[in-house]
Amino acid sequence: MALMAWSASVLGVEVSWLGSGATWRFLPGASAASSPDAAAWRKPGFDDASWAAGVLPLFYGEALTGTAIQGMPGAYSTYFARARFTVGSVDDVRSVTLRASCDDGFVAWINGKEVARYNVPDGELGLASFALGAVPEPAATYDYVVGAPATVLQPGANILADQIFN
Repeated sequence: MALMAWSASVLGVEVSWLGSGATWRFLPGASAASSPDAAAWRKPGFDDASWAAGVLPLFYGEALTGTAIQGMPGAYSTYFARARFTVGSVDDVRSVTLRASCDDGFVAWINGKEVARYNVPDGELGLASFALGAVPEPAATYDYVVGAPATVLQPGANILADQIFN
């Protein structure tokens, strides 16, 4: 369903913040990820300790190595995912790239600010939202360059939040 890698150029050296073995927290989209503030789950201070933990890719219906989704077909169309990463000095970050392979759509945020969107409608998307259409498999991998990294990153703990759509 989704494969994410998160890397940056820090003082001209490539750094991987979230590689293939990174721990993510997941929540099925059977109910809101946060309430009453629907956007709180995208921000660093949100407590996701009750969410399931695993590694990407997040998948169902395929034999992949990662975290299998149980019960999604016919029950809900979206999944929430969060991963933590640490940044030393924001001033040292020259560039940031999100690499994603997704079947079928997603929106990604860093610390609550949207940084990438793929195959989904514009605007705020809810629990009943779907991707714009099915993506042929295997899904292609795309790089999303984050403009002005200092506007989304903070020194210390940061959150990459991803809402994934079927």
